[in-house]
Amino acid sequence: MSRLAEIQKAYNEKSRPDKGIVLKNIAGKIGKTVRSVQNRLCGYIAITEKEEYYFLKELKLL
Repeated sequence: MSRLAEIQKAYNEKSRPDKGIVLKNIAGKIGKTVRSVQNRLCGYIAITEKEEYYFLKELKLL
């Protein structure tokens, strides 16, 4: 399973209010908009290693 698939699985297991909080926190850390974070999560925009670290940390996979 790829890292993106692991991130998507962990994100989808969260409740709806928690998903918004996770997106907002990640957007603040990487300096992007919430919409661009959603696009990264869906795979439309490639995730850099630094962004992947924040996704993993926020979703408590590290």
